[in-house]
Order: sequence, then structure tokens, then C-alpha cells
Amino acid sequence: MCWKPTPSPAWRSSRFCCRTYGAAAGTIVLISSDAAVTGYPGWGLYGASKAAADQLARVLAEEEPAIRVYAVDPGDMMSTAMHAAADPDADRPADLLDPATAAARLDPLLRGELPSGRYAASELSTVVSS
Repeated sequence: MCWKPTPSPAWRSSRFCCRTYGAAAGTIVLISSDAAVTGYPGWGLYGASKAAADQLARVLAEEEPAIRVYAVDPGDMMSTAMHAAADPDADRPADLLDPATAAARLDPLLRGELPSGRYAASELSTVVSS
């Protein structure tokens, strides 16, 4: 496997956007993955880039306390060859989350109702907005 000597484009673009647009106040949501915290064969670079995004969210939350910064794992939504190799039994349509459902679960984060941190969309489905 060939490792690039620089951070992934996903990490660089997230950092650029956060530092450029997030200085005053507001909410930043970085899309993470369970691959950030669980090792899957063949997913090294992807998982590392998502782990970097998680760390970026933690650091930005400390550096910019007026901003809510979230890393969120939306759950299994896409059927890809990489996903099928990691979990061959999970690529059935019934096992995959509808993207609209996953997006709706982000509502508490977009409203700034939760403290900065890393969340799984499945956890957010139990949060009741006031």
C-alpha cells in the first residue's frame, strides 16, 4: 500500500473550510465513519482520514469554543465494493440506512442542541428536540 506524505484531500478541505468560515460562531458538522474507530482490512487510508476528521473536530471545538463542532457517523448508507469486502452480509438494501433518514437525524446538531463531540446517527435518533 502506498501512503501519501500529506493529509488526505478530505482532511485538508475540512480544515480549510473550518478555519476560513468558522471563526465567529455557528455549527460545523464533519461526516465521519465507524471506520474512524474500527479497523477494516483494506480501509486504512479511508479510516485514517475519518479519524483525522474526528480529531480535527475535537481540536476545533477546543480552539473555537463559540462554535459547535461535530463529527458524526451517519451509519451504513452506501453499497460499494469496499463496503461489501468489509461486511459482505450488510449490503442488502434492507440493511442500509436511507440517506434522507440519516440527514434528518442531524437536526439536533444543526440546531446546536448538543455539546461539541462525536456522535453516531443512531444515537441522534433518540434525541428529542424541545
